[in-house]
Amino acid sequence: MQSVCLGTSRYNPEPELGERKNGVDVILNKDIMVGQWEQLKSRVKQRWGRLTDDQLDQISGYYDELAGLIRERYGYTHEKARKDVDVFIQRLGLLDQ
Repeated sequence: MQSVCLGTSRYNPEPELGERKNGVDVILNKDIMVGQWEQLKSRVKQRWGRLTDDQLDQISGYYDELAGLIRERYGYTHEKARKDVDVFIQRLGLLDQ
């Protein structure tokens, strides 16, 4: 079982214990992705070049907002955008195995 440590949304930053996002258990530590956002923005920009710096500044590293922005800019389905973000997070080593 995997757990992801990041804020899911600025509007719902703390999911209920045991909440699942895309089959991944969310153990919230919103400071991981949100706190490292300044360092991660360049990696996000490399992966999704259509996202502007202003857009990345606005989402502040929140999972749901990043997935939503990718969905809008790339025309992805909700599921495809979330899957891409999950793969990106795994590659960065932000998922506990």
